[in-house]
Amino acid sequence: NLIKKTTLLNTGRKKVLMKSMFYLTKEELIERGLPPEGAEKVANFISDAKKGVLSFVYKKVDGTIRNAVGTINISAIKEHPNVLIDEFELEYLEDIFETEELPEGSVPFDTDLVRELKVLYYDIEQNAIRSFNSSNLISWEFGDLKEVEDE
Repeated sequence: NLIKKTTLLNTGRKKVLMKSMFYLTKEELIERGLPPEGAEKVANFISDAKKGVLSFVYKKVDGTIRNAVGTINISAIKEHPNVLIDEFELEYLEDIFETEELPEGSVPFDTDLVRELKVLYYDIEQNAIRSFNSSNLISWEFGDLKEVEDE
């Protein structure tokens, strides 16, 4: 039941294959070794990230803790005051994070990252796509907490 989406970038006269994305359900995450509570946590995180910007915490591969601000919501990316992206980048992000057709609870994975169950998101602070291991998600809440702290 793995849902696969291939991104084609229209470059004028020809379309170029950019990236393949996979979307896994909670059940598929469990089948791939994520504990049920971890699969539920990641699915809920993605559901919230579809709605807007989140402040969240995860453990990096080197064991350090990362506080991040990110989303998979294209409108939130376009409207955020700290994000500067051109039309090419925007088209790419729209293809990667297009989530309207996906079943609720599906989690996006890059082709190269699906084996490791790394979750993709757009990092508002770094203006870049980032990923983290789905089992290393610690917590999250809505909003850009750093933006609030700066006011």
